[in-house]
Amino acid sequence: MTLLAAGLIAFLFSFDEAVIVLFIAGHRATTLPLAIYHYIQFRTDPQVAALSVLVVLASMIPVVIIERGINIRRALAG
Repeated sequence: MTLLAAGLIAFLFSFDEAVIVLFIAGHRATTLPLAIYHYIQFRTDPQVAALSVLVVLASMIPVVIIERGINIRRALAG
């Protein structure tokens, strides 16, 4: 469970760092945050807002599941 939580935290931190991706990968790799960044430079439409909601949900759902799993284990153990 600890490794899963650590992996989730690492994923969330790396997902947020579009600037670091720009410096490290350059134009060779395109991650989702980098693609969103390039997209909003040239266009403004509701698709980016909808995608942002999906990204937030994709980040929140595993956190909530892990948190509930930890709370259930604590309740059963104590």
